[in-house]
Parts: sequence; C-alpha cells; structure tokens
Amino acid sequence: MTSDSTIFSQKSTLSPNPIIYTVDGSHLSVSQIGSIFSPTLSVDNTYLIPNLSLNLFSAGQLCKLGLKLTFFNASVDVQDPQTSQLIGIGRKIGHLFKLASL
Repeated sequence: MTSDSTIFSQKSTLSPNPIIYTVDGSHLSVSQIGSIFSPTLSVDNTYLIPNLSLNLFSAGQLCKLGLKLTFFNASVDVQDPQTSQLIGIGRKIGHLFKLASL
C-alpha cells in the first residue's frame, strides 16, 4: 500500500473500492490498484491509498516475492536469496519495522 502514485508502472480503478481499516478504527479508501517497480523489486497488486502516511509491506508479502527476511531485535534485513544482495534494511519503531529503502 502506498500514497505515492508516481511509483506505479501501471494502475487501474477498482469497483467497488476496497476499504482499509486502521488500528484506531478509522478507514481509508483504496483509489486504484497496480504494479510498482524499483531498481531491486517489482510488486503487483499494490493499493494506491491517497491518505496513507507511510508505504506499507507485510512480511508475508515480501516472503511471497521470494525475498529472505532476517529479523533482529531492533532491525530487519531484506535479501535477494538468488544473488545474496542486500536490497533493504529497516529499523524497529514501536512494533513496526521501517525500511530505509527497498
């Protein structure tokens, strides 16, 4: 999920638009779905949510893409197991891991 429409290579409108519920009970509307690309990663079926304040990935989503996640007490490494390249690192903030890059 992201609010950054510029990182999509393609996107389309969903009908009806899914609703994402947050921890505090509020909700956010999904405006579109599409594919995003970075130099090290491509992800299909990504939601565009204009009012989202952070880009969000789930650990399961990254594992499904074939990436290796190594969690430490205060950080996480994201690695491409085929090339052994470290493609992302993150630090723990509260109960979430914020990736510096991916």
